[in-house]
Amino acid sequence: MAVPKIIHQFFAVGWDAVPTEAKNAIRLMRQQNPDWEYRFYDAAAAEAFIAERCDEHMLEVYRSIDPVYAAARADLFRYLVCYEEGGLYLDIKSTARAPLDTVFGPNDRYVLSQWFSKSEAVEQYKSHPELKGIRGGEYVQWFMACEAGHPYLAEVIKTVLHNIKVYRPLRDGAGRLGVLRLTGPIAYTLAIHPIIAKHPHVFRDYQADLKFAYSVYGDIRTHRTKLGSHYTAQTRPIIKTNLFETVLCMIRYGPMVKARKWLSGRKRGLVSRCQAMGSFLRSR
Repeated sequence: MAVPKIIHQFFAVGWDAVPTEAKNAIRLMRQQNPDWEYRFYDAAAAEAFIAERCDEHMLEVYRSIDPVYAAARADLFRYLVCYEEGGLYLDIKSTARAPLDTVFGPNDRYVLSQWFSKSEAVEQYKSHPELKGIRGGEYVQWFMACEAGHPYLAEVIKTVLHNIKVYRPLRDGAGRLGVLRLTGPIAYTLAIHPIIAKHPHVFRDYQADLKFAYSVYGDIRTHRTKLGSHYTAQTRPIIKTNLFETVLCMIRYGPMVKARKWLSGRKRGLVSRCQAMGSFLRSR
C-alpha cells in the first residue's frame, strides 16, 4: 500500500502565526502537489482530532504535557495522526522541494531516514549516547511518511505513553534532552529499532532521494528564533506535576540552560572573529 496522499502539518498557535518563509514554502509545496490533500492543525484542531479518533485517556495524556513544550505535544500528535490516517507529516519549519509523486513509490509503506548532512549542527543529533549502538544514529521524525496503522507507530505510541506515565523530571530531564528522550527522536528510534526487521519499510536519503529540506531557513538553528519560544530553553517539567517537583526541576536545570546559552554565545563570537581574521589575511 502506498503512502496516502495527505500532508499533515501542526503549529500550535495557529496559521496566522506561521512565519512568512514557512507559509511561502507551504504554498509552493501545495502548488507542486495539487492531488495531495493538505491538512493544517493548530492546538484546538489537534485536540479535536485526538478526542474524535482516539479516546478520552489519550486526550488526557496529551493534555498532561505542559503547553510550553509544544514540541512534545507535536511529537505525540504526529504519531497519532500518522497511525490513524497515514500520509506525510512535516514539521512546520520543513518542506518538500519536489512533487511527492516523484519521490514516493507504490510500495513505500513506511519511509525511514537518518541524518546525512555532515554539518556540525547535525552531528550533535547523531551522537546521542542512548543510540550509540545504532549505525547512523537517530531515525528522523521531523518528517514521517507511512501507511495508516503501521506496526512501527503502534510501538512508538506504546513507548511514548509509557515514558510519560513513568516520567520523573529530576531523573528524566527537561528542556531539549528531556523532550528528545521522552517523546522525540530518541524515543522514536528506540521504539522502532528492535523491531525494524519485522515489518515493511524503506530507507531514503531525505536530501538526495526525497528532496526534503529540514529547515526552510537553511541554517539549522535559525528557525528557533523565527518560530518563537523554543523548548530547548525551558526548565519546567515536561509533564505537569506538583509545585514542589516543578520548583526543584527549575532550580536544577535553570543554570544548565544559562550555561549553554553562554557557551553558545562565546562560540559564535569566536567563529565570527576567526572569519574576520581570515578575511583580513586574504585581503593582504
